[in-house]
Amino acid sequence: MSVVWGTVKDLGGFIDVITKEGSGTTFVLYFPASRSNIETPSTVYIEDYLGKGESILIVDDAKEQRDLAKQMMQRLAYDAHTAASGEEAVELIKNRPYDILLLDMIMPPGMDGLETYKQITTIAPIKKSLLLAVIPKPSVSVKHSKWGQAATLKKPFTLEKIGLAVRNELDRKNKLH
Repeated sequence: MSVVWGTVKDLGGFIDVITKEGSGTTFVLYFPASRSNIETPSTVYIEDYLGKGESILIVDDAKEQRDLAKQMMQRLAYDAHTAASGEEAVELIKNRPYDILLLDMIMPPGMDGLETYKQITTIAPIKKSLLLAVIPKPSVSVKHSKWGQAATLKKPFTLEKIGLAVRNELDRKNKLH
């Protein structure tokens, strides 16, 4: 599987994993349809997006996504915690602060990401903490007049993309204070 993932990533594609209990797992591979040259990204080193022990709360209703994001964040030296729903995230926020929130925007059947964010900010106003919205479509963004606009990261994400997004958000916010 690691060879397939490496090949798909090298070609600018991604893999969607769909698991249904009793039905098995389906892997759908997506590749760019364009015949034009893919831009070569600038060289980025893992040191550019390593964590410094900051705490992160990952909120996602999909267990696979939640567990994968947690493993990635732990690999990057973050103190990663998870919640399976908006309601669970709200309860966790009552007990401790987090430096950054990685929040799925679509979480049926309970609270969606925006409602979760709004409730969290009424409990523990986000000053140094940040919201990183994980969304299926780049056109969706989180806007809240009092808290501004959150950064977005489109699923699926790689270790480098999630690492850079989190590090950039933490560094950007720290420069403002």
